[in-house]
Amino acid sequence: MKAKSFLMFILSTALILQASATVIQISSFEELCKIGQTPSYPLDGSYVLTQNIDASPSRDMDGGRGFTPIGNFDNPFSGSFDGNGHIIRGLYIRRFSYRDVDGGENVGLFSFVRNGEIKRVGLEDVSITGFRYAGSIASDIRNSTITDCYSTGEISINGSVIGGLIGSSSNSTITGCYSTVTVRGGTSGLSDVSLNAGGLVGYFANGIIINCYSIGTVSGIRNVGGLVGYLAQGSQIANSYSKGPVRGVMTTRSSYVGGLVGYIFSQMNSTVGATITNCYSRGAVSSSGDWIGGLVGAIFCNLTTINNCYSTGYVVVIGTGNNRGGFVGASLGTITNSFWNSDSSNLNTSAGGESRTTTQMKQLVTYTSWDFDSIWQIDEGTDYPYLLALAHTSIIENNITRNTAAAYVPLISIKGKTLYIKAAPSSELQIRIVDMRGKTLTRFNTHGSNSFSLSKIPAGRYLVEIKENGKRVTASAIVFK
Repeated sequence: MKAKSFLMFILSTALILQASATVIQISSFEELCKIGQTPSYPLDGSYVLTQNIDASPSRDMDGGRGFTPIGNFDNPFSGSFDGNGHIIRGLYIRRFSYRDVDGGENVGLFSFVRNGEIKRVGLEDVSITGFRYAGSIASDIRNSTITDCYSTGEISINGSVIGGLIGSSSNSTITGCYSTVTVRGGTSGLSDVSLNAGGLVGYFANGIIINCYSIGTVSGIRNVGGLVGYLAQGSQIANSYSKGPVRGVMTTRSSYVGGLVGYIFSQMNSTVGATITNCYSRGAVSSSGDWIGGLVGAIFCNLTTINNCYSTGYVVVIGTGNNRGGFVGASLGTITNSFWNSDSSNLNTSAGGESRTTTQMKQLVTYTSWDFDSIWQIDEGTDYPYLLALAHTSIIENNITRNTAAAYVPLISIKGKTLYIKAAPSSELQIRIVDMRGKTLTRFNTHGSNSFSLSKIPAGRYLVEIKENGKRVTASAIVFK
């Protein structure tokens, strides 16, 4: 009898373990909405997308408020979510008030994530508006990992803490991610107290960001950065960059604005600072307040170190703001082997870093101690250094020529070594990639939107020509590194 009871115990335990290890497949928007809402879709479950998800029906949900984020403060998401390389497109959230009213606090695909994992998913064409704490993937993550994710679209809040990918992150790691989202912090109402707006993350503490980038426009009041708004103690940023314009919104309280990071600070009793290594920023930086820099607005932590970094963006203070620098506006930290472009920034002074001309910034000899074998690469005399881990095709100019009579002009975008064509569903398109000598490298035909691999195309500058029914409708210049 005892043996039978023991056997039943073993079998029941095995069934429980098997159930907990089951990966739940998500193949529709309806199934995505079930996570955390029904017992069969638990917040600690393991999920995988089996195909791209059309989230545009979220516009009609909850009386126009849109999608209800997965998890909350009391019941956070603590499982795993594998996008499997798929896309969730058209996520819509409009929740303006405090969470007890309509859920406007902590908005994104996920609200709170604790001890969770999110990987290999793209959020395209997001349209998110919240009260405070917002990010396309998640508003607030702790002790979690975000890997190989990206976001496009626009996101805005009335209050504080907003990021193109993640709103707030503590004790977490973000790897291989990027965002092109337009980020607007402090858009109305509570704008005078808006803090922490970043192209990738709004607030980041005790974690690691590596091999990430942001190229979207970022605006806010205080602590505004192209990649991270507020970088706190114990944080590391490595092998990452930002290229989008960063703007301190026009108010006397606009301050701490930087091309890569807005503000770096550690608590009084902290024994560690923050580190930024092998990073750069290329976007213009503007503000009407104090503490503005091409790479970092201000560093108020003597334990912070910055090494092997550069900035090239135009830095301008509109009004009577103080403490502006080509590289950093104010600094208590240690900055080594780092440079800013005194020509393009229009500034000859900085609280750290070394000034170089445009010509010098494009020469290998400037970066004597940098690793150009495994981390950096440079096209001598023609371009600034770029990161090998993030070397990819980038668009120099989209629609440099276009047929203005065309009803719908196709657009191209780049992710890694993949070319994406966005076109009307009825379009019959012919795509040709041509080098600067006019030689055709490859051709594609597509019906509507599609994607194509560029893995066999060598480094160089090219023209992407798109024709519809034999007539050119657009051409875009790209560089492939």
